[in-house]
Amino acid sequence: MTGGDVAGLIGAIAGLIAALALLIGAVWLAMLLGRLSGSVKELTAVVREVNTGVTDTMPEVKRLVVTVNDELEKVGVVTDDVAKLSGHASSVASDASQLSSLVTSTVAGPLVKLSAFSYGVRRAINSVRKKKS
Repeated sequence: MTGGDVAGLIGAIAGLIAALALLIGAVWLAMLLGRLSGSVKELTAVVREVNTGVTDTMPEVKRLVVTVNDELEKVGVVTDDVAKLSGHASSVASDASQLSSLVTSTVAGPLVKLSAFSYGVRRAINSVRKKKS
């Protein structure tokens, strides 16, 4: 064997090793893609199940939202009624305060005058009694 034959043999061996490495890489990549394909199929099945579950529950969710909206409208009406009632209660309290002031000024003035008059009459009667005795 000559030097050129040896170099050609080494080049052929190197080419076979490179081709074998490329073949091993291609097989490994094919196995990886196969596993990935299985994962994608499982993911697709899970998404399909979730979609079916969500689709089945949508009418219930719609009914729930409608019911909650109806109840919130009723709460709004009750809140408005409470606000009106509070305003009326405030008005009644104000009227009661004014009535109390009116009664006090109407009754208290004459009552004080009557009290002063009776005190004066009593003193006068006592004074007359003392002079007689």
